[in-house]
Amino acid sequence: MHTKADGEMFNEATRLTAALWETSRKIQGYNSDPKMISIMLYRRLHSHQRAFAVLYNEHLNIDADNAVRGTLEAAICIAANFHQEGGIWHQLRLDAIKTLIGQITMFKDMGLKDLEIEAERQRREFMKGLPEGSKGEQLKMDGLAAIGQVPDLYRWYRQISAVSTHVSGMSILRGVVPGGSPDVPDPITTLTRRLYPFWQLGAVILASRLHASMIEDDASEIVAADLVRRLDERSAELWPE
Repeated sequence: MHTKADGEMFNEATRLTAALWETSRKIQGYNSDPKMISIMLYRRLHSHQRAFAVLYNEHLNIDADNAVRGTLEAAICIAANFHQEGGIWHQLRLDAIKTLIGQITMFKDMGLKDLEIEAERQRREFMKGLPEGSKGEQLKMDGLAAIGQVPDLYRWYRQISAVSTHVSGMSILRGVVPGGSPDVPDPITTLTRRLYPFWQLGAVILASRLHASMIEDDASEIVAADLVRRLDERSAELWPE
C-alpha cells in the first residue's frame, strides 16, 4: 500500500472479513438459500484476503496476483447472488453438472470405475428438478458481473488474468527488463504491486458490504460502507479523473 494509512485501511478490511466470517459460520440453512450461497462464497473471499496479505508481504508477486483474481471472482459471484432474485444456486448447479460430465468421461477413459460412479452420483444429485439430459453451463464472469452491477470488478478481473495469472506472453515476459540486468526493476511488477492491493481492497469491502446485508449483520455493514467511502476518497486522490 502507498502509505501507513492505506495499510491500516487494508488491516481494517482484514479484521472485518474475520468478524463477518465468525458470524457467517454459525448460520445454518439449505444450500439453495441465497444466504447460504453467500456464506460459501464469503468463505473463499476471506481465505483469499488472508492469503494475499501473506504472499504480498513475502514478495511472492504472481501468487499474490492469483489471490486477487480469486477474490475478484468471489466478489463478483457474491454481488450477483445478492442482486439476483433467488441467488445464483441455479447457475452454480449448471456449472457443476458441466464439470462432472467432463470428469465422468475422463474417469471412464482412464478406467477409474469408482471415481466414474461417484461423479455420476453427484451429477444425478445436481440434476434433480432439471430436464433429463441437461449438459450444464459454465459460469461466465461477465454475465455474473452484469447481474451483480460490478463492471469495475470484471474489468479488473480481465486485466489481472491477462497480465498476471494466466500463462500468457505478458505474464511470462513481464520480468524481462532492458539488458537483462537483475538490478533493473521490473516495471510491470512495480506497477501491479502499487495497483493490485487497491483492487483487492475494493473487491473485499464491496463484497463484505453486500454479504453483511445478506446475513443481516448491521454492524459489519456499517463498517464496510465506511471503508467503501474512504477507499473512494483515497482512489480519487491517487487517480483523479
